[in-house]
Amino acid sequence: GDGTALLRRIVREACQHLEPAGLLALELAPAQASDVTQCLVSAGFSEVAQHRDLSGRVRVVSAIRPLGG
Repeated sequence: GDGTALLRRIVREACQHLEPAGLLALELAPAQASDVTQCLVSAGFSEVAQHRDLSGRVRVVSAIRPLGG
């Protein structure tokens, strides 16, 4: 596959490994950015942001772990 399933799993399991308000940053292919961003929002993460590389392509999506999650 395109690796998006693995990124979704990381998002699902992140709260087990992050402190409350901990930062999750995922490096990804630009084509995965929209799906992963939506997955983070749906999982309750805050401050979800996309970060672009020098070519202007989204290469990292970051988010803050929910306090109650």
